[in-house]
Parts: sequence; structure tokens; C-alpha cells
Amino acid sequence: MAEDGRRRRVFHQPAAAFQADVVNVGPGQRYDVIWPAREPGKWIFHCHIPHHTLNNNIEERGGGGLTLLVEVAP
Repeated sequence: MAEDGRRRRVFHQPAAAFQADVVNVGPGQRYDVIWPAREPGKWIFHCHIPHHTLNNNIEERGGGGLTLLVEVAP
């Protein structure tokens, strides 16, 4: 996970929290991330694996694949 280059607290297990700007999530795994929305704007969270960022080479509403867009209002 990377959005603005800052590290975030990632909780894999409650006692095993760590900070990272990119997290490799394997099949069947999940991570909980605490992300304080301190700045307004549009923030994108996306996969860094090239074939996961495509949607059969088709863009849908400006993006495709494993992406999440979060809009923070001022």
C-alpha cells in the first residue's frame, strides 16, 4: 500500500503491528491499515503487481484492476 510516500501502521495481528509504505499481500491474506485522512483530495490505493493493475487492458471510469480511490472532503 502506498499513497503519499508516508508509512502507515499496518495490523496483521493485533500484537504484530508494523509500519510500511508497501505491503505484499499473498493469496488468502489480509491486512488492516489505519490511515488518518489529514489532507483533502483524492487518494489512490493500488496494487503494484503489473497484471493486477489492468482490467484486460480496459479502463473503466479512469482506472481498472485492483485500485481503490478515496476522496477526502475539505
